[in-house]
Amino acid sequence: MAVLVFGVAFVGARIHAPGHAKGKAKPLGAPSSFERAVKRSVAQGGQIAPAVQPPPVASSTS
Repeated sequence: MAVLVFGVAFVGARIHAPGHAKGKAKPLGAPSSFERAVKRSVAQGGQIAPAVQPPPVASSTS
């Protein structure tokens, strides 16, 4: 009896679980407006500024 209850609960959990994939997975892609903006900015060229470095740590003696 316990095995039957466990089996029914297991099947029910598999069917109704929110994380369970119910269909085929589709590859994710960026919106077309974003892709156009990236292509446009690459075509314009230019240079990206280097990252700002924090000042070096210095210790002083008393």
